Amino acid sequence: MVGALDDSVGKIIQHLDALGLSRDTLVVFAGDNGDDGRGSNGPLSGGKGNLWEGGIRVPFIARWPGRIPAGKVVDAPVISMDIFTTFAKVAGASIPKSLNIDGADALATLRGDGSATHRFFFWQYGKQAAARHSNMKLLREQGKADRLFDVVNDPGEQTDLAAKHPELVQTLGAKLEEWLAGLKTRS
Repeated sequence: MVGALDDSVGKIIQHLDALGLSRDTLVVFAGDNGDDGRGSNGPLSGGKGNLWEGGIRVPFIARWPGRIPAGKVVDAPVISMDIFTTFAKVAGASIPKSLNIDGADALATLRGDGSATHRFFFWQYGKQAAARHSNMKLLREQGKADRLFDVVNDPGEQTDLAAKHPELVQTLGAKLEEWLAGLKTRS
């Protein structure tokens, strides 16, 4: 599947090049979730259907010749919700405030000019929720105490730092609750 996908994306890029549209076209490739159990997310833990890094950390590749440096690896995170806002910015479209979009313009991050698109990242899936700020991620699963991981230095989420940083658990937990409450008011 990966080979077929790679070939197909290659054909699209070749076609854009042949039409002379590459410098005017931002191409983004992003995965939607982690491995479904038939492969490996190593060294990440978890996979599809959970909020461990193996379930939410996915490839995100952007190509825009002359606008985004080729071959540059950016460590700052973005989230799939940023794609809409970024495309709107590239197209010169404004997004009405009434839409209440979570995404942010990720161009500076993709160029390597800026930090992460958001100060805080949030996820919710079933009875799981997570919040990330900088390197630290709070993971909340029903029936378990909140756990805290440094997902940059410990991408496999092997060392729970909650007991060592209770103030950060409290702060991230409060931010997560605020975000979750906001979801309820939107629906």
